Amino acid sequence: MQSAVVTVPFAILVLGLLSAGRAYLLALPVPTMVLAFVPAGMGGMVLTGKVLGLDAPVIAGFQMVRILVVILFCVPCYRLFDRTIARVAARG
Repeated sequence: MQSAVVTVPFAILVLGLLSAGRAYLLALPVPTMVLAFVPAGMGGMVLTGKVLGLDAPVIAGFQMVRILVVILFCVPCYRLFDRTIARVAARG
C-alpha cells in the first residue's frame, strides 16, 4: 500500500511532464497528448477526447502506435529477459 502512495503520483507526474514535452514539440494541445499516451483503452480515450472537444483522430493514432509498439517489442523483450535469467541461474 505504501509503495502505491509513492508510485501513482510519480507516474502521474511523469506522464504529465512527458505529455507536455511532446505537446510542445508537436505543437498540439497538452490534454490531447495526455489522452494520446495514457495507458488505457483506445476506445475510452478517443471518446473522452471527442467529448472534451479534442482531436480524436490524433488520440486514436497515437494509441494505435502505442499498442503496435507494445505488441512488436513484447516477444523480443521476453526472449532477452529469459536469456538473462538463464545466464544468471547458470552462474550460481
